[in-house]
Formats: sequence, structure tokens, C-alpha cells
Amino acid sequence: SLRANNIAHEKGYACEFYLDAKEKKYMDECGAANFFGIKNNTYVTPKSTSILPSITNKSLMQLAEDLGMKVERRQIPEDELDTFEEAGACGTAAVISPISYIDDLDTGKRYNFGDKPGPISKHLYDTLRGIQYGTIEDKHGWTTVVIEWHSLFVKVKELSYVQELKELKELKELKELKELKELRQQSFWRIF
Repeated sequence: SLRANNIAHEKGYACEFYLDAKEKKYMDECGAANFFGIKNNTYVTPKSTSILPSITNKSLMQLAEDLGMKVERRQIPEDELDTFEEAGACGTAAVISPISYIDDLDTGKRYNFGDKPGPISKHLYDTLRGIQYGTIEDKHGWTTVVIEWHSLFVKVKELSYVQELKELKELKELKELKELKELRQQSFWRIF
């Protein structure tokens, strides 16, 4: 896969695309990400034994169903790419990277999906990110709050304030101690 990635970059592409290993005619995956296409209110993603199952892709499939879309996990022949209204690569880091086009270098055929993210891809992205950030309700129990950031911030602020008061008190005590020493020295010199 490093070789394919290097060739893709040398030719000016963001990443490489893989067909199935056995017949070389079905879409498999996009670089290190899973592929999906949108058409006729259907989310379509490859069913393949050679690619790792993606939690992100599974989450997007569930969100698509929540939107009332049909979800298909099946082989996708290359020529079916012409029928997709939107296409994307999905994975943990980017969630969704929209695909504007795919070139078949053997045939010279270009499959276009638009210069901007499609409305369904954008909605799926915004929804999943919202769930991850806690701004959209997690109806599926995917997230676990490890620590409440607000309460942590308040506690840190309180601790900082307490520490600051402690340091001020110590500083005041040091200053008083220094003044006391100076007074003692002055008194000592006055006596003799």
C-alpha cells in the first residue's frame, strides 16, 4: 500500500483507491479509510473481507438509518460510481473526507461527485461530530463522559485561588518576619 500511496501522490492525488483483491472490479477502500457513496437516499459502502471494519463507518450507517435513509453494505462495481450523488472516505481522524472525483488511470475515466461536500455527507459529519463533542444528544450510548470539563475548570480555578491565597499569606508572613528582624537589628543598635 505504500507503493500505491507514493504513486498516487506523485500523480497529484490526495490518496489511492483500492479495488477488491480477487477480481479487481469492486470498490474496496480509499487509502486508509472506508469508502461510501450516497444515491437515491441510500448510503452504500463496500462489503469486503479485506478491509478493517470501521467504527466511524458503522456510526455513519446508523446515523443514515436515523435520517430515514436505506443502508447497503455490498460489493460496489466500479461502473456504479457514475450513479453516486456524493462520495466520501470515512475514518477516525477526519470522520468524513468528501471525494470530489475518482480517476481510473487504466481507462482514463473520471467519476465526479462535486467540488464541495454534499448535503447528506455534511449532515452526517455534523451529527457525528456533535455527538462526539456533546452538543448533540447521543441516542445510541456511544459516548462516555470521562470528566466534566466545566467542573474540572472550576476546581482548577478554586485550587489556583486557594494556592494563590496561601502564597500571599506566606509572602505576608515573610515580609512581617523581615520587618521584625529589621526592628530587632535597629533595637539592638539603639541599646548599645
